[in-house]
Amino acid sequence: MIGINKAIELIKKNKSTSETEILDLKSALGHTTAKDVFSPINMPPFNQSAMDGYAIHHDSSISTYTIIGEIQAGMNPSEFNLKKAEAVRIFTGAETPKGCNSIIQQEWCIEKDSTLKFNKEIKEGLNIRLTGEQIKERELALTKGAELKPESIGFLATLGISKVEVIKKPKIGILITGNELIGLNDDWSPGKIYESNSYLLEAVLKKYGYHHINIYKTEDSFSATKESAKKAILENDVVLVSGGISVGDYDHVYSVLKELNVQNIFYKVKQKPGKPLFFGKLNNKAIFGLPGNPGSALTCFYIYVLRYLSLSTSCIYPLKKETITLLSDYKKKPGRGEFVKAIVKEKKAEICSFQNSSMLKAFIEGNSLIYMDEEVENPKSGETFSCYLLL
Repeated sequence: MIGINKAIELIKKNKSTSETEILDLKSALGHTTAKDVFSPINMPPFNQSAMDGYAIHHDSSISTYTIIGEIQAGMNPSEFNLKKAEAVRIFTGAETPKGCNSIIQQEWCIEKDSTLKFNKEIKEGLNIRLTGEQIKERELALTKGAELKPESIGFLATLGISKVEVIKKPKIGILITGNELIGLNDDWSPGKIYESNSYLLEAVLKKYGYHHINIYKTEDSFSATKESAKKAILENDVVLVSGGISVGDYDHVYSVLKELNVQNIFYKVKQKPGKPLFFGKLNNKAIFGLPGNPGSALTCFYIYVLRYLSLSTSCIYPLKKETITLLSDYKKKPGRGEFVKAIVKEKKAEICSFQNSSMLKAFIEGNSLIYMDEEVENPKSGETFSCYLLL
């Protein structure tokens, strides 16, 4: 059995190397770039009006201009070449004509009978977005490893980039074990409980951008578990096995993974919840044996699985750490690290009720996991700890 920090260290050390793929821009959200992306054009690609108003050839000796035409956004302005005392009506986003050296916003303009005067002092260089002002052709647009957020997707689209090479997201298999489990549409009978972990794990995977998910279910026998695990490992890059990882008579997952030659990187962590946690590799594939209790499974997902997925896809681990102050005492024995569900507001933590590993209610109420290491015993109100914000 190992400590929490050692387990995290082994997760980092054993991340997988992911392949790359080229995606349409609309499908690239949440991925990371596999290489630097350079702009194929200047942006803006021409001098552009930043206001609705009038394009003029400014001259400080002139107070009245003659309006000779109009340029809408998207029009080719090549028919115009402004000379002194000439102006054209222009709209936001339109390309400025030759000879234009200032755009005067319409609120400053007095137009009458095709002549133009101004109610404020004007000067050269107003309200023009210059060619390449945002980015120039061949300049770096996004660095390798950049997360493709909505803003970066929009930015690449403005540059005319329709496809981008990204780190490929893994296929993830979720294998559910447990003879006591029934489907949501099945009639309940004594001794049975509704299966929820496939819904839980699939939902949290999708929340963080992992959508290639396959669900498998097996009965609690060695042969059935072996066949299902073998199939899941064959068809996926990462496998999350839910339940059957402890030491009960019907817990076959550990022995099955050993039979399938999965490398045991660690098994059992000195932590609460989630002591019976397994992490292993087979070739470049990762296998996690998660506890069957939903609260334990979700905690282990946040701390270990999500960290592994983030590292393997060059994504930033999304759980931010913050130092908090306890608002109440908490009963804890030394010897095991503990992740405590809490409500954190303005860096003060109210510990949730329902800390039991089988319960999810505290996750609904809370927004963080406070980390208390092995040596901590019965922490008091006012003590400080680090926590992971579940945002």
